[in-house]
Amino acid sequence: MLNLFFSKLLGRVPFSARIRIFRRLSETRLALLASAALVVLFHLPHPDEDLFPFLSVVSPCDTVVEVGSNTGGLTKLLAEKVTKCGQVIAVEPNPVAFAALRFYVRHYPNVILGNVALSSHPNMVLHMTLRSFTDPGATLHMDKRSKTVMTIDCNSTTLDNFLSHLGICKVNAIFVDIEGHELDFIQGAKKIINNSRGLIIVAELHPRLKINVLEDVASELRNQGFRITSITQRAEFVTCVFQRIQTREN
Repeated sequence: MLNLFFSKLLGRVPFSARIRIFRRLSETRLALLASAALVVLFHLPHPDEDLFPFLSVVSPCDTVVEVGSNTGGLTKLLAEKVTKCGQVIAVEPNPVAFAALRFYVRHYPNVILGNVALSSHPNMVLHMTLRSFTDPGATLHMDKRSKTVMTIDCNSTTLDNFLSHLGICKVNAIFVDIEGHELDFIQGAKKIINNSRGLIIVAELHPRLKINVLEDVASELRNQGFRITSITQRAEFVTCVFQRIQTREN
């Protein structure tokens, strides 16, 4: 009810005026704090129903990495699926969405949170574009986009470095939904991918944001010994499941 009231109230402000306000506010830290508060209050986490069938790849006591957790809808389901003996490493670079994520999973002790951008190399400056003042969605870019509501510069690390600092050397599953930045992420995760036998990767890819993303990601993972075992086409994205090709040991 509050969400509907707030949306109607904001809708009375002309769009051009909203853009000017958001851009002016984005120059201050107050914008992030205010936006995070609005997301927590008005944007309840809702799991992506398209990913429900893929939860079957997760088992109790698994260690699962979720990259692009947003506000934690899927994170909570994964935490319940791996049970108390497992763990979920949830990574969300957007400080606005991360504030809501941290709030919504506060009662799940088996969830480890990371507010960091994962890419192919550490210490890269990435430009994160927020969709709106109250939408927790964001997209990472190598270059700065001009016509955006809010842009935040953030330093990157790799999944290999991030997990190494946590003392994690292998995982059972990786869920990825980072809207066009998947190839860069995978190139920074080669060590953990190589160390994790039986690893399953579920990637939600967005061809509208990056035309050849499916071919590029499939090629990169094929070079690391993976093949596509499932592919589900939707209107704006494709969900792929990658599994390591089993080789006969002598």
